[in-house]
Amino acid sequence: MKLLYPLLWRWHFIIGLLAAPVLISVSITGALYAFEPQLERVFEPFQTYAPCDDCERLPYSVLTGTGHAQRPEWHLHALFDPGNGRSIQVHLEDPAGEKEDLAVFLDPHTGEVLHQRSADEGIFTFILRLHRTLLAGEFGRNITEIMISWIFVTLFLGFTLWWPRRNKGGGGWWPRLRSKGRRFWRDLHSVIGFYLLPIFLLIGFTGLFFSPWANYTILAGMFAADQLPDIYISPPKVENPPANAERLGIDGIIDDFLARNDVEHFDVHYPEAPEDAYVLSAHIGFDVWKLRQAHYNPYNGQLLGEARWEDLKPGAQALMLFFPLHTGSIFGLGTQIIAFVAALLMVFISIAGIVMWWLRRKPGEIGLPELGDNPQRPGWKGWLLIAVLGLMLPAFGASLLVIFAYSGLRRFKRRQFSEEPSPAEEAV
Repeated sequence: MKLLYPLLWRWHFIIGLLAAPVLISVSITGALYAFEPQLERVFEPFQTYAPCDDCERLPYSVLTGTGHAQRPEWHLHALFDPGNGRSIQVHLEDPAGEKEDLAVFLDPHTGEVLHQRSADEGIFTFILRLHRTLLAGEFGRNITEIMISWIFVTLFLGFTLWWPRRNKGGGGWWPRLRSKGRRFWRDLHSVIGFYLLPIFLLIGFTGLFFSPWANYTILAGMFAADQLPDIYISPPKVENPPANAERLGIDGIIDDFLARNDVEHFDVHYPEAPEDAYVLSAHIGFDVWKLRQAHYNPYNGQLLGEARWEDLKPGAQALMLFFPLHTGSIFGLGTQIIAFVAALLMVFISIAGIVMWWLRRKPGEIGLPELGDNPQRPGWKGWLLIAVLGLMLPAFGASLLVIFAYSGLRRFKRRQFSEEPSPAEEAV
C-alpha cells in the first residue's frame, strides 16, 4: 500500500482538479433543488392558491376546457393536480412540434387562469437543466456524467488515502483546526470527506441513473433480471380502436382512479394516437410508496392495467427510490436538510482541495504529486475493482479505455523513436 500510495494520490489529485468545476456546479444546484417543494411556492406564487376546504372544486373537464381554450388549436397533453393548496396545471402540445408545451395554471375552485408559460420555463426547470447539462444540451449532459462517474471513483481513492492516517487521531479522525496553511485545508478536506463518504456515494450513484449512459445500463440490467414491471415494458394499448369515436370525458375516469387509490396528487397524460390509453399516475416523484399508475381505455373507461408500489418487484422498488434518495425528499424536511448540507459540504471540500493545490504548487508549475522512480501498479485486486467500476459506471469505463488507448499509443510512438516512457505512463 505504501508503494501504491503515490499513484493513488496522483490520480485523486488529477481527477479532483479536473472535475471540481462540474462538482461545484452540480452540488450548488443540487442543494437548491433539495428544497424545490418549498422554494417553488416562493419564487412562483402562481403555483399556489388560498386553500379552501369548504369550497367546491370545479370538475376536471371544466378546468381542462379552460386551459385548452388558451390554445384551442393545440393538443391537450397532460393534467397535473399537485394537491390541496396548489394550482392545477394543464399542458398543451403544439401539433406542429415547433414550440414547447404550454403550461396553464388554474385555480381549481374558480377556474381563473393564474399564469401561463412554456412548460420548460421556470426557476427550478433552469436549475435542473444547469444541474444535469451545464446548459450545454446533450453534450453537457454527457460531460456531467463522465465527470460525476470519475468523482464517484475518486471518492474511493480519497478513502484509500485517508486509511493510513486512521490511527493518527488529528488529521485522521478529526481536523487539526489550529494548524495553518496546507495542513489545515488537508485535514478539513479529508476528515469531512471521510465522515460524509456514504452520503456522497449515495447521492452520486442515485444521480447517475438520470444520466444517459448509466440510465440505459441500469435499465438493461433490470430488464435482464426480470425486475421491470410489464406495464413499463409494454404499456397496454386499445385493441381495434373504433373509427372516428369520441373519447370519454376525463371526470369519470379520474373518479374511478381516486376511488381505487388513496392519493393526494396525481397527473393524467392524454392519448396521442387512437390506440393509446389515458395514463393516470400518483405520484412517481417523491412519495414513491404511494405509487399508482393506471391505464384506461379512452372509449369505454375500462381499466387496461395498473401498477402499484406493493406489486413491484424488489429491483423496481429500489429503482423508484433513486429520485427521493438523490433529492433528499424521501422522509421530508429532515432528509432534505441532510441533502442540502451534504451538497454544500461537497462544495467546501472541493474548494479546500483547490486551495491545497494552490498552496503546494510552485510558480509556473502544475504541481502534480510525484510518482517516484518505481511507482507500483495496481495488483489483480485493483484491476478487478477498476473493471467492476467500469461496468457499474459506463461513462467511467469508456473514458478509461480512451485514456489507456491514448497512453498505449504514446508508449508505442516513444518506442518507435527509441524513447523511454515516463514513469507516469508506465504506471498507467
